[in-house]
Amino acid sequence: MIMDMTSAATRWADALASWAIPDRILANAPASPWVHPPKMFKSSDHDSADTRSMIAAASMLGPNATVLDVGCGGGRSSLPLGNRLRRVIGVDESPEMLEQFAAAATERQIAFETVLGSWPDVAPQREQVDVAVCHHVVYNVADIAPFVRALSSSAQRGVVVELTKVHPQTPFNELWKRFWDLDRPDEPTAEVFVEVVRELGHEPDVVSTPRPARPSQLDRSEMVAFVRQRLCLSAERDVEIREYLNVRPLLSSDTTVTVSWRT
Repeated sequence: MIMDMTSAATRWADALASWAIPDRILANAPASPWVHPPKMFKSSDHDSADTRSMIAAASMLGPNATVLDVGCGGGRSSLPLGNRLRRVIGVDESPEMLEQFAAAATERQIAFETVLGSWPDVAPQREQVDVAVCHHVVYNVADIAPFVRALSSSAQRGVVVELTKVHPQTPFNELWKRFWDLDRPDEPTAEVFVEVVRELGHEPDVVSTPRPARPSQLDRSEMVAFVRQRLCLSAERDVEIREYLNVRPLLSSDTTVTVSWRT
């Protein structure tokens, strides 16, 4: 029997590479398919402090804690921790996301700092914090081992990563087939990420839970435009997209996986 000796980090990178959009499609795209509307990540009263990821982070926090939120978006992955926080550092590549994060932290009266840049490139600039959190970011990271190492080295107590069980673009697979006759991958998955964490010397606590329903931040026209851009289509296809969404709403993965470990 031949053993597969490929590292989990390599399998992760190779699987993410298979999600690349073919040049024949990308070359004719009216706009970049990788842009996310910032309002999709806006923090709101629907953000719960009772999710498994929030509970895992809270269990590692002492009084007057500091938290690093990598890929912070609007703050949904850290700010619900509320009065447990002395200060939160939000890292994101998007100035618009950081503006939302700052506004939400100010509204909640939580001291904060924002850092514009890509993780782990900005990691050497950071002080150590108590806990590092990172929600729904890792599927965008091909070179996953340095990313995870930097999270661990930045946190004195522990790290909490949240991701969907399957790649977050999976709900678009049927649409890619319909509009472009393009078959999409089915990896990587959260299981591969857990293997990466173990390869790096940690023994994570892994909890899978149903993903809580959350009201859409986009109205129907905005959702159609988002799907059109993601699929590299022109506005002439909006009617078809709208008809599809009327019958088959675009649903994200129904399972969230919390991967946490002590440092």
